Amino acid sequence: MMPPKGGPLSANGIASSAPRKKSEDSIDAVVILAILKHDPDDPFKDEIVAVKQFRPPLDAYTIELPAGLIDPDEDPAQAAKREFKEETGLVGEVISVSPPSFLSPGLTNESACMVRLEVDMTLPENKQNYSKGTENDNLEGCEKDRGLEKLMLPRVGLLGALHGLQQKDGVKIFAALYSMAVGMSVGEGAQK
Repeated sequence: MMPPKGGPLSANGIASSAPRKKSEDSIDAVVILAILKHDPDDPFKDEIVAVKQFRPPLDAYTIELPAGLIDPDEDPAQAAKREFKEETGLVGEVISVSPPSFLSPGLTNESACMVRLEVDMTLPENKQNYSKGTENDNLEGCEKDRGLEKLMLPRVGLLGALHGLQQKDGVKIFAALYSMAVGMSVGEGAQK
């Protein structure tokens, strides 16, 4: 069966038929769920790290989880630690790596693993880079060009925080982040 005309969209929104995968079983990318642990005894102080960046196909800023492509010599855990440091300046320890999932199977065969990182906020490097707020002096190349900013969002009440950003700034929310926030909100409601 021949694929439909067109193909996946490139970064500039133009249809591209360029191959994206080394093999059908390869994992392309990581999506990083990083939890900042400020006080191990109080999960209400935990924060989730997100990034705000400009996405040309949407002609808008988005709020996303940090993410990136896996280099040929990396596994998903290594890629997640590298991408997280590149995008946020923070370091974290890998807690878990999910099986691959598909981000938009109606448009592309791109697959990603979700990697959960725990970020120890007692580490001097994390304290220093956290205090800088959205600034990240380590950005280079395409990340700098996208105007990438890091955001610290509350773990408890994440969905409300995302809605607030949509209303205040008119940003678009990455579907995986929004879905996760809805699930967390349902869980928070069940605990009441």
